[in-house]
Amino acid sequence: MRSLKGLFVPSISVFLYRWFSAYDRDPFSHPSQNCVEAYLPFLVTLWVSGLFFHEGLAALGGLVFIFARQMYFNGYVTSAKNRLPGFYLTLAAWLTLAALGTVGILHHLLDEYLDINLRKMLFKS
Repeated sequence: MRSLKGLFVPSISVFLYRWFSAYDRDPFSHPSQNCVEAYLPFLVTLWVSGLFFHEGLAALGGLVFIFARQMYFNGYVTSAKNRLPGFYLTLAAWLTLAALGTVGILHHLLDEYLDINLRKMLFKS
């Protein structure tokens, strides 16, 4: 704190300290912000895997992701170590959706530009 001719003027560091220390005491702020930050990449992988691979598998992966984020949030609120099962399940669902989307895009590009149909090659009928 500094004073300017007897006038009390709080410094920016005191303001930031009070702002972030109040943020740290709230047990819902960090997990809520983490879930908000994870939502946009989840939507991208969900849509890509649903459009290019299979809608049913993408929906199942989305449900697993939402369940895992709820586990993550509930675990984080109780203790930071309790968030790990939800985090690992979230990561598994996310990577599965990303892999499905990647395979779907690869199949689409190969079929469109090189006339290589992976479905016909794998499932010869």
